[in-house]
Amino acid sequence: MRSPLAFPGSFKCPVRLYFGNQEGLFRASSYKTAELAKKKKLDVEAVEVPGHHSTAVPPAMQKCIEFFGKH
Repeated sequence: MRSPLAFPGSFKCPVRLYFGNQEGLFRASSYKTAELAKKKKLDVEAVEVPGHHSTAVPPAMQKCIEFFGKH
């Protein structure tokens, strides 16, 4: 989803919204999306990882692999 904040009640599976700790633009919207989805009893979490738009990808991918490995 390009803009998950527009659809917080539409998730059909567990979701993790990864963003870099140097990406202030995404922090608020990621946490707000997760907050609104949780009010609908959905399994959605905002997860901060080290880095910016490109350097946050490797740690986000590692956390993603770990998450899906548990489910």
